[in-house]
Amino acid sequence: MTVTLDFYDWNEGITALFEVSGNRAVSENLFKVISLQVPIESFIVFQYHKAGIPEILYENLNNMDHRKNLTSYLDGAYLLDPFYQHFAEGDIQGPLRLRDIAPDHFLKSDYYRSYYKFSGLRDEVNIYIPLSDQSALALALGR
Repeated sequence: MTVTLDFYDWNEGITALFEVSGNRAVSENLFKVISLQVPIESFIVFQYHKAGIPEILYENLNNMDHRKNLTSYLDGAYLLDPFYQHFAEGDIQGPLRLRDIAPDHFLKSDYYRSYYKFSGLRDEVNIYIPLSDQSALALALGR
């Protein structure tokens, strides 16, 4: 049996899941299902807003230092985040890998030096689920 799911159908299905329940169990189960297919160590669900600070709807970070690092993200580091910048520019089609969207010399960037190097991540992919023209969910898969 072949199962195919286009990106639009994926987004519609995930959006419906969050709208129906909106609770932590959805995010936890989504993390479990995704991690069966993709080797990830962290999973954060952000709600990005074009006119406001992102919200963290779910995170499974076990390391307290990494959790504390999220505070600096919300304090303004998100403005330098290539993933957030793609959202703000309206460029959220399909999954995005950090290595594909990071600026040249990423390791010397302000974002890397002030936030990312403390995150414990080596690689990251974001999957966006548009909610409106002003907001979207971002599923951040990290390892």
